[in-house]
Order: sequence, then structure tokens, then C-alpha cells
Amino acid sequence: MRQMRGFTVVELVVVMVIMAILLTLGMVGISDYQVAARNKERQADAEAIARGLERRYTQGNKVITSAGNYGPGGYPNMFEFVHMSAFWDLSGNGVVPGFVSGGYLVDNLPGTTKSSFSTPGNDPNNSLIYYCFFCGVGPENATYLSTYVTKDKYVYEPLTATGGQCNSEVCTRFNLYYRKEGETTYQTIRSIHQ
Repeated sequence: MRQMRGFTVVELVVVMVIMAILLTLGMVGISDYQVAARNKERQADAEAIARGLERRYTQGNKVITSAGNYGPGGYPNMFEFVHMSAFWDLSGNGVVPGFVSGGYLVDNLPGTTKSSFSTPGNDPNNSLIYYCFFCGVGPENATYLSTYVTKDKYVYEPLTATGGQCNSEVCTRFNLYYRKEGETTYQTIRSIHQ
């Protein structure tokens, strides 16, 4: 009669090590795939915002009905942007409509959706921000932007024709910044009218 033989401890350890290696490789592959998908979403969002800004340039602000620098031929200046984003209520300064909770960027930037303004996994009301001219930093400051632009923020920088800060005048240029996950440098989308 033949005796039944079981697995040795060495054989079990070898099988467990092989399974652990395969599981690790599978998890790394899934993680890389998820990062790549989030980065594609960031790029698509930034491109959608840039297209909306270009449409805003040709059509003007369809939402603000008061006189001012809101017609065709310009991008949103800093004051218009902070009003659209619901950071400040400028309705008392002749900007109509008044403060809109959550902003009305989608209405003002044709072709965008609320998800365009949301980085993966973040609130759309906090993902698109303006470049901090008021912090005393000049335009296109690479040192400042390298820390200011994160994977969780899209940064809008309106500029004048000469590349200066554009706070209340007509803005004829813009830069839009975003950073991909896992990268140390930020990406820049420049306006068509540079």
C-alpha cells in the first residue's frame, strides 16, 4: 500500500512567496493605472477650462449684464474671476448678478461642466483658484508657482497684453496651470491670444 504524502514546509513557503510577488505586481499595476487615469482627467479638465476661457474671449460674459470689462475681446480679469467663483460679492459694484453660492463658472465659460472645475477626488468649488497677485508676487513666477500649483488645484492667471498683472482691466492673455500626480513640474496652457 502506498502512503499519501503532503506538502513540505519548503514547498508551502515557495508557493506563498510566489503568490505574494504576483499580488504585489498586480497591485502596483492597478495603482499605476489609477494614477494615469487621474492624470488624464486633470489634463482633460484643464483643456476644457482653457476652451471655456477662449469662448469667453469671443462671446463675452453672458452672465454679468452690467457695463464694464466683461464683453468680447477679453478673458476674465481678477475681479470678474473672484466674483464668478463666489469668493467675493461684487454686485454692489455694478456686477450683476450678485453673489452666487458655488459660483457660476459653468455659465460664464461656455462648454465647461461643473466637473471640469474639480480635480480628481476634490470639491469643484475649491479646485480652480486664481494666481495670487495680491500676495505681492509678479506674473509667471516659476518659484512661487512650483509650490502654489498642486495636483489638487488648477490655477488661473489672467494677464494684460504686455504680460503684466490683470486685476480690473481687459485681460488679453492667460496662463492656466495644473500639475500631474507624481510629477515635480507643473503644466502650462497658454491662451491662444499670446
